[in-house]
Amino acid sequence: MLELSGERRDTYSPSGKVNWLLFYPGFVLTVGVALVMAACLLLAFDSGLYLVLVAPAIAALVTGGAWYLVLKWCHCRNKFAAIVGSVLLGLIVYLGYFHLDIVRHVGLQNAHRVDLLPEYIRFRMLTDVVREANRPNRDPAGGAVQQPNTLQHVMNWLILVGELAAVIAIVMGLGVARASMVYCETCHRWGKRELLNIPAGLGAFIWELLCQGKFAEAQQRLTSMTGAIQVGCGLTIEHCTECQTRPDGSRVFLTVNDFPRPQVSVLGIPVKHKEQAQKLVSQVALHPKEVVALAAAFPSLKSCMESQPEIFAAAKLEVEAVKPEIPELGPQLADWPHQLAEIEVLQGPTARTILTSKTIAIQTLIGLVTLFGPWAVGGVSLGLVFQFVKDPPVWLTGVTIAWCMICVITGFVWMLYFPNYWTARFMRWRTWKSFAARPDSAVDWHNPDLFFVDIIPRANWGKVMLENASDIGFLELSHQHGELIFEGDRERYWIPADSIIEVKHESFQEVANQTQGTPILSHVIVVRAMTAKGPWETWFYRRHEGFKMRTAQRRLADAKEMESKIREFLRDALPPTAEH
Repeated sequence: MLELSGERRDTYSPSGKVNWLLFYPGFVLTVGVALVMAACLLLAFDSGLYLVLVAPAIAALVTGGAWYLVLKWCHCRNKFAAIVGSVLLGLIVYLGYFHLDIVRHVGLQNAHRVDLLPEYIRFRMLTDVVREANRPNRDPAGGAVQQPNTLQHVMNWLILVGELAAVIAIVMGLGVARASMVYCETCHRWGKRELLNIPAGLGAFIWELLCQGKFAEAQQRLTSMTGAIQVGCGLTIEHCTECQTRPDGSRVFLTVNDFPRPQVSVLGIPVKHKEQAQKLVSQVALHPKEVVALAAAFPSLKSCMESQPEIFAAAKLEVEAVKPEIPELGPQLADWPHQLAEIEVLQGPTARTILTSKTIAIQTLIGLVTLFGPWAVGGVSLGLVFQFVKDPPVWLTGVTIAWCMICVITGFVWMLYFPNYWTARFMRWRTWKSFAARPDSAVDWHNPDLFFVDIIPRANWGKVMLENASDIGFLELSHQHGELIFEGDRERYWIPADSIIEVKHESFQEVANQTQGTPILSHVIVVRAMTAKGPWETWFYRRHEGFKMRTAQRRLADAKEMESKIREFLRDALPPTAEH
């Protein structure tokens, strides 16, 4: 139970149940993975590639990943079982690599001699020397094996304890996280989880509005979300997408990560950026009205509401009947004397063919190949030379190393400045090919000033997604018709110049990197216009398809160029007295 603002709220609590028939064989399989990782650690130690803390952490991540999948497979909601299993697996991974070394010396027939492990570990702590990777354990002066001093003995024990704790912590963290996720006991399936990254401070503010019963205002804040999106601040919802048997509907649980003690203002909300975001609310059950308010930002909640109209219909009407106590978005339809923008939902065989799972998967594959391809080429080249050429001559070694350095540098340069070039070219080619088959295309394909753009809704700003665009297509500034015309994969817009209420430039944080002094921003041109249903807005994001370095200045310049072209178009299309 959670008590906040005088109200006690239900929170999700795992039932503690496990499918034991699947748990035990799954645990045995994970033990096998742990032993393989222990063998890899021993191999890394023998070859001089054992990096302190790094190697055990990688082994723990692999084992923890397998454990995570096993707990999901066996429907484990028992935290105690997850913790005990995690501790055992961590011990097997880390202590197993010591024991495998013992077995190598005493023979497989003595593999059961676990009693030798403490004495062997003590021996290793007295003889191990921390040194650079691939550097022989020899004294450069006399050639004798280096012996650790007392300080190094202490360091060895500290490293042992630290690595063992890190391994157990990593495996346990993954295991407990899996066992703590929302599970529907009625449908016997894991709940759907969806994360929305938001501007710092907005999560705490939204939660406060929900607790105060200001559902319409919370809904409006989410739909009109602005500000720099910050990874680490977000709303997470978990719920069953199939359950329809509960009298109160499918339970939806909310987790809020945000800054606890705000001080500076963002969006009119006080925030302190110097502190680390914390989990303010964890898996608290939502009421139907709160679900309606959050559905504006979480598409999966909309389907949940549609599948249970008897639960959410009344709540939706009540929330929508309340007028949010925030400033109006602008002029209203009844007072609008000008033309109206039109939005057409496209149908037919040539519509909805671009942003498909297949095309997005191909785009992602192209991105991965072009990002890591140069490094792979360099590594393969180096491996082939030293695998098939015994005692390579000095010149060949030099050429190979130089080639590898060129590949590594090329990979870094490409990752920093051209990461989306080939994906953008592929998507443009795919979009152009599909649209060329349309007999009723609205844009003039001979216009050299077409902009290749995405439509990125506010709800997707800052989200970690394979593709955060809801539509993709070409934007034409048609001076002949006095309209902005967008030909998209799913929709088509006709936006007359005098239907436009506002044109503005906004940005959101694309990637959060603690090593960077400034965040990586994506720039969007927001166009608000009047339609037959009232004020409406769309979000044009220009795809960077030119072979130019994609720096922060270039991102901003591309967006500003499109914004200036739109404003210039409006000046030419509107009478001198009109203002937008």
